[in-house]
Amino acid sequence: MKRKKHIEASEGPPKNERIARKPEPEVTAPVERGARFSRFKASFARVVTVTLKLAVVAAIVACAGFLGHALEGFVRTSPAFALEAIAVTGHSRLTEQEVVEASGITLGENVFRWPPEEVEAKLVAHPWIARASVRRKLPSRFEIEIREHAPRALLALDSLYLVSREGVVFKELGAGETFDLPVITVADEAAIRSSREQRAALLTEVAALLRDVEAIEPRWASLLSEVHVHTDGAFTLRFGEDGTEVRLGKGDLEGKLTRIRRVFERLEQAGLEAARVFADNERRPDRVTVEIR
Repeated sequence: MKRKKHIEASEGPPKNERIARKPEPEVTAPVERGARFSRFKASFARVVTVTLKLAVVAAIVACAGFLGHALEGFVRTSPAFALEAIAVTGHSRLTEQEVVEASGITLGENVFRWPPEEVEAKLVAHPWIARASVRRKLPSRFEIEIREHAPRALLALDSLYLVSREGVVFKELGAGETFDLPVITVADEAAIRSSREQRAALLTEVAALLRDVEAIEPRWASLLSEVHVHTDGAFTLRFGEDGTEVRLGKGDLEGKLTRIRRVFERLEQAGLEAARVFADNERRPDRVTVEIR
């Protein structure tokens, strides 16, 4: 009887004990091998496509470089691009042949031999040429347009130098050259020779003065024989063979020249001739004093 009870106790659950549910096993999704392989194929295809495109571009660049080099060689040696004509305009003092010689280009040579900017640099190196414009006209022509310096005065230093209307010294007066131009004399020649900046500033001022003289009384331009610059920067003008002296001083040169012209008109009406004219009174800059000849 005791053994039977033991068996019954072991067959059933103990009283008042909660029966725990066994956890269900985790289910993992199967790996989709086909999808992974497809993604690999797509990536590989993109790499191959990019590589092929780069190879094609490299081949095109290489071919273009080769063709460009071959084309350059052709145009630089082909008789079709031999220079046959050079047109020159803008010259008056220089002859057409002198301009062509200054340019350095020659007929019969290949038209691509000379870059236009290099020809322009050679041209403006000529003392008489102020500016130059060069155009290459294919297949066999060059057009050269120049502007020459217009001499307006002579600068007297250790030698005589031509000065343009803009106040630029562009050439030493050569042997046998003669010009009927006013001479610029400077009291402090050493400073003008040693300082390029001071010389440029002075000549710019003189050029402006010469333009004022010509504008206010055109007859004076042909009569003016000398422009003297004093050490303090004041100006004195001399006119004609008799050397009528006009002391302008400094400042308001245009206004002074206008007043002097009126004085000369009155003297002419009165039949008088001036030997000296003084317009350099700093206290009374509007006053003009005349010494009669």
